[in-house]
Formats: sequence, C-alpha cells, structure tokens
Amino acid sequence: MQKINLLILFMLIISISNLISYEIKKDEIIKVKTLIVSYKGPGKSESNFSVKKEDKNKFPFELLGIGLENFINQIGPENILEIKSLSHLMGFSFVVVYKEKKK
Repeated sequence: MQKINLLILFMLIISISNLISYEIKKDEIIKVKTLIVSYKGPGKSESNFSVKKEDKNKFPFELLGIGLENFINQIGPENILEIKSLSHLMGFSFVVVYKEKKK
C-alpha cells in the first residue's frame, strides 16, 4: 500500500465528516473513492490510481484530472453525487461520492 501523507488523511477525514446526506433508492448504495497524487520532486509524483507511461511526467494537477476523468467515465457521470477537492503542499486529492446499484 502506498504511503499517504498524514495531513492529507486528516483533511480527508474532516472532509468526509462534512458531507451532506443523499436520497437513494432501495437498490442503491453510496460509495466514496479518493484519488490522491503526491508530489515527490520535479517529474516525480505518486498516485493511488493507475497512470499511463506517457502521462508519468505530467504535473500532479494534470494527473489528478486524468484520474478523475477516467474514474467518472468508468462509473458514469450520472452516478456522481459530489466531488470535493483537498490540497496540501505536497499532495492533492479528490473525494468522489457516488451511487452504485446493489449486486
């Protein structure tokens, strides 16, 4: 498992505690996905989602945008309930709240 900056984790907990409530149907559940990119130095960053080889040298903000776009396309934009952003000197993240059908 990748190391996550403690401050980013703390900010995530605060952010999740401030989420609003949502109405969902009986066959749906709410899930939370966190996309995190941490800056390690020029041309070096670490993320908790897969990144293509040609995108490895992009800025962390660009990587986070690519990761968010891929995730939204994967689950469908109609299922997104809320997206919150968090930032820190060495890392950036999106907290995505979405609904999913029960299996």
